Amino acid sequence: YESKEKTGLAHLLEHIMCSGSAHIENYDALLQKAGGSSNADTIWDMTCYWSRLPASQIEKALWIESERMFFPKLSKEVIDVQKKVVEEEFKQVALGRPYGDFWHHFLPLLYQKHPYQWPVIGKKTEHIRSFTQADVLDFHKKFYHPSNAVVVAVGGVEAADFFEKATAWFNCPPPQSPYHPPTLPQEKEKKEVQRGSFQGKVPQNALYLGYCLGKREEKKTQMGHLLSMLLTGGDGAWLHHHLVEEKAIFSTLESFITGTIDPGALIIEAKMHEGISFEMAEEALVLGIKKALDRFERGDFERIKRQIKAHHIFDQVRDMEKIDALGWSFWIDGSLDFFEKEIKRLETMPLAEAKEALHEVIKEGPALYFSYKKAQSRKEEAL
Repeated sequence: YESKEKTGLAHLLEHIMCSGSAHIENYDALLQKAGGSSNADTIWDMTCYWSRLPASQIEKALWIESERMFFPKLSKEVIDVQKKVVEEEFKQVALGRPYGDFWHHFLPLLYQKHPYQWPVIGKKTEHIRSFTQADVLDFHKKFYHPSNAVVVAVGGVEAADFFEKATAWFNCPPPQSPYHPPTLPQEKEKKEVQRGSFQGKVPQNALYLGYCLGKREEKKTQMGHLLSMLLTGGDGAWLHHHLVEEKAIFSTLESFITGTIDPGALIIEAKMHEGISFEMAEEALVLGIKKALDRFERGDFERIKRQIKAHHIFDQVRDMEKIDALGWSFWIDGSLDFFEKEIKRLETMPLAEAKEALHEVIKEGPALYFSYKKAQSRKEEAL
């Protein structure tokens, strides 16, 4: 995990480790010759590298991933090139898009101790520019080895054959000493509501509410997902219908859970129509959430359960989503069926228990209010 003074290292390593290895000049060129492709993604808890290629070429994918892990190009020249690439990405994604820097302002209010307090791309471009070769080498040595990785394969491969090949590729060079994840600083229970605001070049005012949840495997987090579906999840979502279509207070209304392994949050994002004050928006959202729960009945519960199950089943049809689910499941609780167990728990949950659990999520009210204000002049945009 990263320190406050050196944020964005994991994301930088993602870019560097896609740049070839000591024995493979270009991963993409090798995969394309085999009829395949690859990509990578970094989120708060992990970096995922994947390759899609014919099942007969599975050993080629294992070769690439073992090369990526053990022998990446970590020269100063490669690092400097990728630092510039990541800095440009930061400018485009975080600074060049409306609301793109939302996480940079929201997360430090939600987390004061945990490393979740900054986005995966890093706090600021100065951190990216300041990374030395020693920083990258130390970070790679600490985290990128077999005892801190999960290897998943789906498709036309035999399990026994895959395990044999994967063991061979990831046992060389000899394993390091057993890896023990660091103990991360955890947040204290929030006694006071956090408030924050930012003014920038955005098309309209936006209000964000944050409700604290538990760890990913805890029931409260599953209830946060259920609440998100109830409020804004497609047809039948009463809060969206009430505040966007009927009352016309908001132009868009969305909600989602962060879904992190350590305690996360339910976040509600509302883009406001002209003439709606933040005070009016806050009142409408908080009252609307309570009303939505008061109206929560068996029909809503059954609809949401069907939506969640259908989404999971559809994901099982697509190999990349299946890989993602299996990897996450193993990382969360060491099993391969975490999400199936969640669905079963939801399907067997009595309505009264669900109501009580949903009220538990919101009973203390939002832990965080964040206002993203539209700048009214060029002078305000610069502030």
